[in-house]
Amino acid sequence: MKIFIFSILISLIFIIKSEAQISHKGIPFSWQESVSEISLNATILKPVQIPKHSNIDKNSPFIFAELIEFNKSTDEVGQWINLDNGDRLWRLRLKSEGAYSLNFNFSRYLIPEGAEVYVYSPDRMNKLGAFTHKNNKEYGSLAIAPIPGDEIIIDYYEPEDVDFNGELTIGNIGHDYLNIFGEKDGRFGISGECNIDINCSEGTEWQIQKRSICRMFINGNVLCTGTLVNNTAQDQEPYILSANHCVNTQTLANGTVFIFNYESFYCRGFDGSVQQSISGADLVATKNNINGYLDFTLLRLSEEVPLDYKPYFAGWSSNNEIPEKTTCIHHPEGDVKKISHDFDASTISNGDPRWKYDSDSFWKINSWDIGTTEAGSSGSPIFDQNKHVVGTLTGGEASCLNTTGSDYFQMFSFSYDKYSADSMQLKHWLDPINSGVELINGLDTYNDDKEITNTTIIKHWGDEQELALYIANDGGYLAGNNIYQDKAKAEFFKKDEFENRNVITGAYVAFGYAKGRDAELIELQIIKDSEGTPSSILGSTSITLKLIKENADKDYVYYRFSPPIEINSSIYMSIVLPQYEGDTIALITTDTSENVFNTAWELNYYDEWLPYSNPDSWETNLSHLIALEIGNYTAIKDNIKIKQEINIYPNPATNEINIDLGIKSYKNISVDIYEPFGRLVLKKSYSPQNSRINLDISNLQIGFYLMAINIDGQITTKKFIKE
Repeated sequence: MKIFIFSILISLIFIIKSEAQISHKGIPFSWQESVSEISLNATILKPVQIPKHSNIDKNSPFIFAELIEFNKSTDEVGQWINLDNGDRLWRLRLKSEGAYSLNFNFSRYLIPEGAEVYVYSPDRMNKLGAFTHKNNKEYGSLAIAPIPGDEIIIDYYEPEDVDFNGELTIGNIGHDYLNIFGEKDGRFGISGECNIDINCSEGTEWQIQKRSICRMFINGNVLCTGTLVNNTAQDQEPYILSANHCVNTQTLANGTVFIFNYESFYCRGFDGSVQQSISGADLVATKNNINGYLDFTLLRLSEEVPLDYKPYFAGWSSNNEIPEKTTCIHHPEGDVKKISHDFDASTISNGDPRWKYDSDSFWKINSWDIGTTEAGSSGSPIFDQNKHVVGTLTGGEASCLNTTGSDYFQMFSFSYDKYSADSMQLKHWLDPINSGVELINGLDTYNDDKEITNTTIIKHWGDEQELALYIANDGGYLAGNNIYQDKAKAEFFKKDEFENRNVITGAYVAFGYAKGRDAELIELQIIKDSEGTPSSILGSTSITLKLIKENADKDYVYYRFSPPIEINSSIYMSIVLPQYEGDTIALITTDTSENVFNTAWELNYYDEWLPYSNPDSWETNLSHLIALEIGNYTAIKDNIKIKQEINIYPNPATNEINIDLGIKSYKNISVDIYEPFGRLVLKKSYSPQNSRINLDISNLQIGFYLMAINIDGQITTKKFIKE
């Protein structure tokens, strides 16, 4: 079902801007126009002395940042703004010269319900938040992941009617001197070239197990790897297994951010998303002191892993059987997820002679057949041939420059129950029902198949239209917000369908469902088609979620482009889905059938555009109910000779404008005035007795207009401004 609404545009010259859309969860209050204009000076942090240390030794954590002591509260630094409605806003801009990224921890974080914290770059291209009262921890702190660049802005918004005033103190600030983010254009990888992306063919058989692996961002300056592990109660208790030399105190556990699903979407692809994170954990078990040394740590996350993180709880084996072959999934140097394979049997070892760990407590990988490990891989799991975790990485000499080097993994069997105290073993935590089993399989709580499980019939539309609002498997909507964290939905329009029309003035969109905050802006983008795939954004406009809520399942909502968007190719109309918790929209689609050609597309969580017909999408043919309002430039052509004889004044004008015709012989004259996007706002006809006309424009809105003057069938145009 394709609907086009045609409009005729007069000859104007417009500048078309191309903008990039930023995926977000909520919008900082300070981004409102009235607040953003208020200047905010940067607090300059003290210069950083870059240390001369090496990250080659995997037995030490991967250090990428220097910590700067700050320890200031909202009462000591930053800018408070009292808003007209009684609410208040606190803002702080921090700059550390030369930093590749900045991160920090709230050493005190306690805010009331309704308050929000955001952290973003001054150019607004990178943003974290909103952090809310749901991020309050028992231990009262909150670690914040890095933002690229050497400046960040922190916003705290607090409504007037809160139960208590929030308490925020910024502790240490991490100055990244190694550029752990790298470039964002496909050259981001800083790990060795021999590392293999998890989504290359070498990782095909490990697509379930990979979802248990997380990158650990510790204390603002350290990177390691951890594994979400299963327990015999199968109750999804969020335990993370890693290394003692990464996290060995409760303070470090509190200050760790666990990032899930950080990977390239395809083999040797682009950078992945770091948005799926959990801040903070409890240290429940570890062992490394004078009475025994084992390099393991078991942490319990501060909250459950959300279903949309696709959590997999890895299985494990506590027996001492030598693995026939092994696989490691890890984040070398904090890079996207990689995989390594050794097709030979492991051996039992004391580890590196320099270490003081318990004897014969390591699995030794003599050399990797595929891939390697590096600093930052510390704490990562080693899986046996049955895909059970049997150890955690301590260190070794293996690298891309030393392909014959060995690696050593702390044996799971030693960590499991060699020491009897609950705080020094895994068994107490991973076998809470005292089953006595030596191995358990992994637990997959997420169904990754995108399926339509129900259909809601649209009742308020015409009986002749076969329309539907589809419910997605596991929750949400096929053509809207859902559990899979889709980011946008788009409708394809082929250039041939436009005929010779070349500008878009607006669009009518049918929504079947909407809820959330009234002031949330829902963006509509026009995206250029490039070889059958959405590419660059040609322009965008927004309307409020309130307007959509008022019309959902009842009538179209209108998006207007002012100025209009010029097009010269096939295009996609994309509705950007809100990502703030509770804000939800869903588009109406035409009912599926074998005869319907799919024109519906989606932007998934991995920033990949896919048609609904793709097996990795919904594997069905649909179309969104979106109608284009489309027209032409140059519908009116100036008569140059007449134009030279006509003069209008004053310009700009306030209440009236004079038209000096300058022509001696004429019979009829008409004047049409158009807004820039082509709507006729005033029309007058005359049989003038003299060469000057006085035109009343007092009822026009302030702005730019175009006047089309028709003199005995000869048309010319003039531009003017109403003040």
